[in-house]
Amino acid sequence: MSNLENYFNSSPHNEHLVMFKGIHLSNDVLETKTFEFITKYINDPRIIIRTKLFLSSVADFSDSGDSPDTVPVVFSPKILLSTYIITQYPKTILELDEDEDIFMLSMRILNDIGSFINNVCRDNYNKMLTTFREFYVLFDLWITKDRNRILHNLAKSYWDIDAAIIFKMNNEDSENPNRDLWIGCAKDEQETIIRRVMSLGGKEALEYFNSLVPIMISEDVADNITGIVHSAFWDNFKDELSKDPPNYLTIIPMLEDTVIMLKTCIPHRTDIQAEIDEHIDIALIQQMIEHNAIDNATIIDLVNYIVTKLIFFDSELMDTENNAWHEELMSSLMSGVPFKEFFPKFFKKLFEKLEKINEFCELIRKTFEDEVEDEVEDGVEDGDK
Repeated sequence: MSNLENYFNSSPHNEHLVMFKGIHLSNDVLETKTFEFITKYINDPRIIIRTKLFLSSVADFSDSGDSPDTVPVVFSPKILLSTYIITQYPKTILELDEDEDIFMLSMRILNDIGSFINNVCRDNYNKMLTTFREFYVLFDLWITKDRNRILHNLAKSYWDIDAAIIFKMNNEDSENPNRDLWIGCAKDEQETIIRRVMSLGGKEALEYFNSLVPIMISEDVADNITGIVHSAFWDNFKDELSKDPPNYLTIIPMLEDTVIMLKTCIPHRTDIQAEIDEHIDIALIQQMIEHNAIDNATIIDLVNYIVTKLIFFDSELMDTENNAWHEELMSSLMSGVPFKEFFPKFFKKLFEKLEKINEFCELIRKTFEDEVEDEVEDGVEDGDK
């Protein structure tokens, strides 16, 4: 029996190996699991602890001098567990055109782990150790690249909003109360973006964000910008719909927000984003309203598509509630409910639901962002020892 086999047959390394073997999800098992299940699984403290113990045993043998590579290693359990969701839901997590390397290495690491825990031998150990090290280096580079992609998008949103504020200040009557309300909401949204930037990487992320200031801001982007609608706007929204004739153009900003929030659920799925733009054609809907061509059938089709998409993005646990809401909406529209009553309730609840979905997606993203930080902290702790 080799030194490696003796090592993993001894305590506590044998217990660590057995525990990890019991919680490890093979590719066959992962294929049966939902995105939500895997996300909760890799954030389960018990799973993280057992993975960390296994990795510590792997690293300790590598550091013992018996391994051909005696350079000390520090492996983060969260980074390893991230391979579960990367391999099964790459289109949700990655930009596949740019991130194929992290996807392929994630697949390789799961295969190498499976080979080792099912056959503890020197060849399988060395192969797994090499893949571990390659993956951890690549993961660090990917996190930085992905974070910068997000910062670029946030910077564009921030300065587009700034352009829209300038446009409104220069082109709308200062006595118009809706002008000040809109500007206040837009500035709140800018503050939200800055908080998001800080959460991505503190001062370093903010410095990079500030370096993305555009050379010039074009006023024509103002027509494409609308802040997330705040509660103070709902009364005015209903008042506009209650006018004679109703001002149905007020639903255009609501639809723009809807498109933004739906796309935020799937930031890397450009195919689905294109589908959303096709079905919620803002320009076409605006033309129909302006020419009094909007009818109940068009509204029913539009609402049906939006809610169907929301149900698709939301957790299966919410299907019963969401389907009941869907049926209630269709019944209301079929019965001819006044739009001044329907739209405020619909959009308000829609945004609440989409915000919850986006918060969940944000949690997933935050998990990946924390993993590199945890790896650094683990390295510091081990160095202190």
